Amino acid sequence: MVGASAVDGDYLPTLKPVNSLTKWETVVLGCKLVGVTGGRDKVVALSAVDFLTREVLKHSLVEPPAPVIEWRIDITGMAPGTMSAAEAQNATLRSWYAARAKLCEHVGEDTIMVGFALNYALRALRVVHTRVVHLAVVTAEAALCGKKRNLLQNGRSICCAKT
Repeated sequence: MVGASAVDGDYLPTLKPVNSLTKWETVVLGCKLVGVTGGRDKVVALSAVDFLTREVLKHSLVEPPAPVIEWRIDITGMAPGTMSAAEAQNATLRSWYAARAKLCEHVGEDTIMVGFALNYALRALRVVHTRVVHLAVVTAEAALCGKKRNLLQNGRSICCAKT
């Protein structure tokens, strides 16, 4: 299970999508995280792409719940002005909770989620999901030429690292 933490509450397992909505089979998930007061990372952008077709399924900016003290512009590409302009145009999701709800409209328990820093994205959205491909682990396997023992040790330390 990726995304869970014993420290935070309000985690939600991915649900079965609403029957009337299209279910995505394999999704590349990316979230941009910023540092807010209180020392936590919070999601300010959510992107979901169909792994097979490369179609952008969702791309939304997400309002941070507290003042941002670390925008990480070189990583996130987000700046205070970007968020302010999106908020002024009412073009943001109001919270991480709304971002999670949008994602879970189409992502269900059978969906395979793919991502590089997937553990951080799922933690920020407070989602617990069991069908994941963590690209850091896959990349490590390729770099280590299939040395599985080291891969498992490296993968566990990457996927289970506390932030």
